[in-house]
Amino acid sequence: RHMTGNSNWFSSLSPVHGKENITFGDNSKGRVISHGAIKVNESFVLKDVALVSNLHFNLLSVSQLLEDGFEVHFK
Repeated sequence: RHMTGNSNWFSSLSPVHGKENITFGDNSKGRVISHGAIKVNESFVLKDVALVSNLHFNLLSVSQLLEDGFEVHFK
């Protein structure tokens, strides 16, 4: 799942009902506050992005990008 802690990037947001937490690789935790979409430009929209408390970085899911029909190339 794509994740960010920056609510200003979202073009739409829906609050999470219930309790949803994320555990990171260092065993720290963040609470999912909302889910939404981030419109990068007219042809690129990240769907199902989680707004997570205590998240000071951004995570993109390569598998989710592929599932959404995007091509991913590494150089």
